[in-house]
Order: sequence, then structure tokens, then C-alpha cells
Amino acid sequence: MSAPYDRGDGHPLLRERLENPVLSLDFAALPLHWQRTLLVFECERPRGLEEGPWLPVALRGAWGQQLLRQGEAGGADGDDPFGRPTARDVYFRTHAWVTPKLPVPRPFVIDLDGSGETLRVTLTLFGCAGFWRKEARDAMMAALANGLPLREGGAQRRPWPVRDLYWGRSETVDVTEAVPDRLVIRLKTPLCLRANGPLANDIDQLVMSLVNRLSGLARWQGVRIETDWSAWRELSKQLSIGWIDSTGYTLRRFSSAQPGRPIRFAGVLGRFSVEGPLRALMPLFVLGETAHAGARTALGFGAYEMLGW
Repeated sequence: MSAPYDRGDGHPLLRERLENPVLSLDFAALPLHWQRTLLVFECERPRGLEEGPWLPVALRGAWGQQLLRQGEAGGADGDDPFGRPTARDVYFRTHAWVTPKLPVPRPFVIDLDGSGETLRVTLTLFGCAGFWRKEARDAMMAALANGLPLREGGAQRRPWPVRDLYWGRSETVDVTEAVPDRLVIRLKTPLCLRANGPLANDIDQLVMSLVNRLSGLARWQGVRIETDWSAWRELSKQLSIGWIDSTGYTLRRFSSAQPGRPIRFAGVLGRFSVEGPLRALMPLFVLGETAHAGARTALGFGAYEMLGW
């Protein structure tokens, strides 16, 4: 079986849609055009499961393999009389570029939370990617039924029985009118601001990381961001961002795209504060809570919550 991630050219229909969005907006208006399809799986916690940031990575890999099997069972892309992309195409291929160096991101994130005997898996699909929600749902159900390792790097697998499944759609995101002088942000999963960067991520690059990611995900919403990009960089320099507490995290994973070769990457967990002129930045931080920040977001990295001010 080939890898779920295809390095070939993107699908022409998706490329046309992503390269030619119907709306042009600035970041202040983007929360009013932020459609999300949410698939929520309430699962029974397997006995002996050791939780950690490795778990969304394993879940993403298992989901990708099921999408691949799903596509192979349905035949080649060319079998569709209308030439429509498969769900694997949508979620695991690069179809367009915001700039020559900035690809349009993959239109999903996976979040894990829960307590006691229940684990909640939330699969968020952005914009038009929600059209393939049925295929995404079926592949995730198959991945959970097939089982996941009990610990990082472990070979023993246990199924995650699904107790309940529901889905919903959100069209907008609320942005508070109260503008704080200081934010405190807690990282729920490791933050990796540069895919190949050192463990000591430069937290001062957080704002520009959000600018890049959200402008790319906006394409899945049918939106092209029109803004003064240099002004965001200047605004980010006026902020004071500092760690309250932090710890490094390293992870090793294997990919069917590169069999036998371990892929290592790192991030930082903890809390940090942001102080300065935050009014223009609040839409970015609020949208970032739904979309994660930094690199490796498709692997669950970069999830955060704003604790208050």
C-alpha cells in the first residue's frame, strides 16, 4: 500500500477553487466567514492507555491509512465521471500555494480530550473540506475500530469502542469586544513554530505563524486575505511575549511514505503571556484556538487555549 500523503500535483478542481477564492477580506472580517464541520467521537478509554502528545500523531496516521484504503476500494480518481477528488486527495495533498514558499494548509485538525473512562476525538474540517465529512467519518470509525497503540512506539494495539458520534457545523467565531492588555496562553499540545527548527522555538514568531496559517486556511473558506503584510510584522515586534513555564518535548514517528526511516521533531509545552497592542490581534488568537498554530498542526501540534487576562 502506498502512503496516504501524495507528493504529486494537487487535484485540478481543488487547485482552481483555492487559487481563485470568491471573497477578499482582511483578518478582522475572517471570523464571520469561518466555517467548520466538527465530527465528535465519544470513545471508551482502552485499559492501559498511556496518553501524551504522541497520541494525535498515531490517530492521524491511522485515519490517513483508512482514507487510503477507502480510496483504493472505490477505484482510481479517474473512475469518477465528474473528476471529483477523493477524501484522501482533499486531506492529504497540497493543491495550491498562498505564496511560492507557503502552501495552502491541509484543511483539518484532530483534538483529543476527555476524562475518566471516556475519550473524545474531535475532527475539525475547514470550509469546503466539510463536503467530504461522510468519508472522513467512516475512515475515523474504521481507524478507531482497528485500534491504536497503548503507548508511544508500542506494538500492542487496542480498539477504541465508539459510544456516541455526533457532528455539527459552525459558520462564525465570536471575538470578544473586551481588548486585554495581557493574554495568558496554555499550550495543550507541543508548539513547533518551524518544522525543522531547534527545540528552543522563537516564541516571538507566533503572530507571523498565525498570519501565515490562517491566510492559507482562509482559502478553504473561499477567502483571499487582503492586508498589509509588513504591518503585521511590525505589530508583532511591539509585543512582549514571555514564558511562564515551559518544557521541551521530542517525538519520533515512522511514515509509510519513508519506510524504515524515523522522523524526529520537537516542540514546547507550557504557558506564556502576551502583552502589548492586542486589539488587531484578537481575531488571530481566537481563530488560532480552532485551527492550532505553528508547524505539524496536521499531527495535532499547536493546540492552545486562552486562559484569560
